[in-house]
Amino acid sequence: MLSAYHSGGTDVTVGKDGAQETERSMNYEPYDYSSIAQHPKLLTFYGGWLGQKIYALAYLAVLKDQHELWITAAGEVDRLVLVLHEAEKAKHLGLSGDVGLALGEVVGRFTDGGWWTSAGGTVERAAHREQRRELDEFPDYEPDTGQAPFQPQLVLEHDAVYPVAAPAISALDTALLKVGGAMNALDVSRLGVLLSGFCYRTTPRLDVGFVNSVLNDLASHDLTDLEAENEFRRAVGLSEVAQDRRPLSITHPTPMPAPSLPSDGPAVIGGHDPFARHLGSLEDHNALILACVFRRFDLAVPSSDSDSHLHAELASMKKALHAVSSQAVIGNPSENGTAQIASDVATEPGHFWVEDTAKYLGADRLGVNLRKYMYRLLEKGSLPKKKINGRYVFYKSDLDMVIANGDQKRGRGRPRGSHSA
Repeated sequence: MLSAYHSGGTDVTVGKDGAQETERSMNYEPYDYSSIAQHPKLLTFYGGWLGQKIYALAYLAVLKDQHELWITAAGEVDRLVLVLHEAEKAKHLGLSGDVGLALGEVVGRFTDGGWWTSAGGTVERAAHREQRRELDEFPDYEPDTGQAPFQPQLVLEHDAVYPVAAPAISALDTALLKVGGAMNALDVSRLGVLLSGFCYRTTPRLDVGFVNSVLNDLASHDLTDLEAENEFRRAVGLSEVAQDRRPLSITHPTPMPAPSLPSDGPAVIGGHDPFARHLGSLEDHNALILACVFRRFDLAVPSSDSDSHLHAELASMKKALHAVSSQAVIGNPSENGTAQIASDVATEPGHFWVEDTAKYLGADRLGVNLRKYMYRLLEKGSLPKKKINGRYVFYKSDLDMVIANGDQKRGRGRPRGSHSA
């Protein structure tokens, strides 16, 4: 489960024998990202991995109002810039056109003076602080983790709506969509997102079936090293697999001693219940998970902490990208709003979040608590309970009906009520 993403400056690599070696970040050489760019599928996969990591960090940073996590996410954006710059040098894609424009916008959103300190960013974080204070009173506002295998999840789709830091995350989504399209490997990029979600998530548990399905899909794209995958499976208590993807115990049956059953629960082998249907936090297995793919290409696993600050050429890369997209960002009216969240959060016309809905209905002029006002409408059935990533979302057509018909849910034969506070 996502918490904090700082390994104390420690770089972790996984060797061919499965051993993990660590060294202080001040002593290691910067990673050679050109080696990734030599393999187009690996490049696209790693872009998806980084994209999910950036989103998860940004999500938690905004919800908890922790600037240090936003800075960590910005470091991963820098690493994405390094990777895609190497892709351009390898002539896999160009950064002078749409891809560069989209990537430049991502850089602008995450740089100093970007979205975090914008009017929209400041107001959104304040709204989440208020939301946290109201969770005890309105427990139904808790995120609904049943909508996706894990949350938050970067979906890499054109119609995606992101409930947190939408301008920044939508820009990230757009950039990776364009990269995946240019590389003709969008499915591989999405698999990178899903594998990254093993580690970078807020959902406390992952279904074992989902974990197996992602690993199977990666294998179908010839993106996994079987030995490395089985090292990961042993570490988390999953069944090892053979080349044909069937459990190894079926294809190579080996007599196993009968486990001793403790009186107070199921058998636990190596600290794991072999019959468990879910996995908990996998943060400690970050390197093993990424090694499943990187060992397929005989490459070292990049460090868990971004080493972008060690690459002297990064500043000139970001400057060039920002110059291309800065005019487009400056001209975006959503950045010029003063006290409205909808312009910075809603990415689709007609989508409103809680406070903006209340303002649209005129509740801000009544001197009432906007969130409590909206929850009363929901409980009365005046508005449908629709959620995106665990947050209530409202549509203009529904709001216009409330304005026209009043805040009482209409039943057969009932007269229309008057609009009230």
